[in-house]
Amino acid sequence: MAEFRKFLLLGLAVAGFQICSAQEVKINPLGEKIVVFNDGTWTKLPEKKETEQGTASKVLSIEEKSALEAERVAAIAKEDSREAFVKLQDARQKRLLLEKSLKDPTVATKAMDAQYQISKQKEKQAEQNWKKANQDYKELAKMTEMSFKKRQRAYEKWLEKKEDERRTNSLKKDRFTQKIEKNIVKKESGEVYRYQAEDDVYINPPAKPCDILFEGVDEFSGYKRKDLSPELFFNYTPEPLRKLYQDEAFMVCEGSMSLSQGYYYLNLKITINARKADKNYGFLEKGSLLTIKLLNGEIIRLMNNHSDKGVALKNKEGIVYKSQYGIDPLAIKELKKSEVDKVRLFWSTGYEDYEIYELDFFLHQLKCLEN
Repeated sequence: MAEFRKFLLLGLAVAGFQICSAQEVKINPLGEKIVVFNDGTWTKLPEKKETEQGTASKVLSIEEKSALEAERVAAIAKEDSREAFVKLQDARQKRLLLEKSLKDPTVATKAMDAQYQISKQKEKQAEQNWKKANQDYKELAKMTEMSFKKRQRAYEKWLEKKEDERRTNSLKKDRFTQKIEKNIVKKESGEVYRYQAEDDVYINPPAKPCDILFEGVDEFSGYKRKDLSPELFFNYTPEPLRKLYQDEAFMVCEGSMSLSQGYYYLNLKITINARKADKNYGFLEKGSLLTIKLLNGEIIRLMNNHSDKGVALKNKEGIVYKSQYGIDPLAIKELKKSEVDKVRLFWSTGYEDYEIYELDFFLHQLKCLEN
């Protein structure tokens, strides 16, 4: 009986081995794992299911995806800058070797001199390429530090600038072709249209229109005055309230500038869409500061000309504040140099920082005032 039991176990083991060896795991053309049996039939291997915790950890928000993409683009730009620098070093080395050889009368030839002239042009082009790549990297790296909305606006402007550069370079390369086309037109019609890059709306898109609210003589002072219409300066919604304020902002600030008797003024209208907002913010006090931080790092401080306790909206669901800040000539010069990054507004209860998404607000307003 014991011998029969051993024989039975041995037989089962052999059968099991044959069954296992009669099937093979392969990859089908769709990239799926399948088990192929000895008779030619097959079945798909079940995929391993991820745990709920593991799946949830891979879900990223739009803001997180944007930040990762910004870092990836900046990393590529950094590598492009490094490669451009290596090419510049190679071009410079070749130019130096030819320059050294030309100083030796025993080896110098006209052909070598021609190669030397070409090498100087190549080095110059390589240096321009490196500076351009390095500038791209710096701009893209700075965007990784921005907030989601500001990064979107800055990246769109950067892409527009790159597209303008591409079109300009394309026009330069096609100059010879354009010359031939002009000659053909001249023969056929006797007239030639002279292309002007400044007239090309693709290279120089039209600027935002200037909306002037008032321009003339002030009936009180008797002096000339120019006021621009308000436009969006910034909006702000605290993080805990973003789900509540989905269709509108908690705080909306409109700004405009005025010019009178050579003095510049910034006018702000701040609407807070919340009941009893004055309990939390208080009022805007005369002499209180508005601190402006530009993208180039410069800080400008403006002083409020009058106090305002705010006026309730008609529906009593919010409150409106108005303030005016004088801007001295030195501050005007700084505002013309760079776009605005963020502002710090001082209320009677304390200060609060706000990011500016209309980066060219002051550049556009000043241009309209001085035209």
